[in-house]
Amino acid sequence: MATALSANVTNLQRLAEEVRALDHEATNAMDFIVGGRHRGQLENMTTEARILLDRAFGPLNTFSTALLSVPKKPTDLEDLLKRAIRLASTADEKSTSIAELLATAAVAKLPTERSQTRAAPISTQYVNKVRISALKRLQDVGQRWDLRRLICLCEELNVAYTNNCALSVGMLLRAIKDHCPPIFNQGNFSQVANNVTMSQSHKALFGRLDQSLTRIADVFLHQQIRVKDSLPTMTQVGFQAELDALLAEIEVALLK
Repeated sequence: MATALSANVTNLQRLAEEVRALDHEATNAMDFIVGGRHRGQLENMTTEARILLDRAFGPLNTFSTALLSVPKKPTDLEDLLKRAIRLASTADEKSTSIAELLATAAVAKLPTERSQTRAAPISTQYVNKVRISALKRLQDVGQRWDLRRLICLCEELNVAYTNNCALSVGMLLRAIKDHCPPIFNQGNFSQVANNVTMSQSHKALFGRLDQSLTRIADVFLHQQIRVKDSLPTMTQVGFQAELDALLAEIEVALLK
């Protein structure tokens, strides 16, 4: 085991040095974003790191799973490699199994490009589960509309939000908005926002869904590929209050 671990440590050290050299070669952080001049090299080094880490610590270990997304910058990858080298060296010196060390070591996960460029949600729910439960009860008791697609959209929205998928969140919000107007006896959401009798506060909330959300989702859906791009953050799709108000009004409409 010692010989194998020593070889792994050597390879990890060599890769860490190459990553450090890549970082010194860059002029600024833009070199490592998608389309940047050193992005391809960083992606290749990340792939090699996952392979070496799986060899050293076994498949899908703490280190390699932290590299399922490409790091934002080489120094993040170098830091993770250094932690892995220290752990492997400790196992080699003490003749301790990797499994025992991984079970006891507190290894912080590497910040990935996704977690850095997309604001992490403060909750695992975008759609409050109380709203989803209410829709399910209405579906079970029976009324005019089949709510299964709406329920599915809400549940998938929560999954996308939990995984910081801002693009998917925006598209699913647009789908929910466009799906529900018949419940209010309207043909589209603009008619819902303008024609349905509701308080001024609700009109303002619905107006944001009709105007701001529509424009943002249009960009998500129809933006063509560019030489350089910037991923959206959760800030752009922060319509939780507006959606909650919409689902509450849907519940009221269905109970009439």
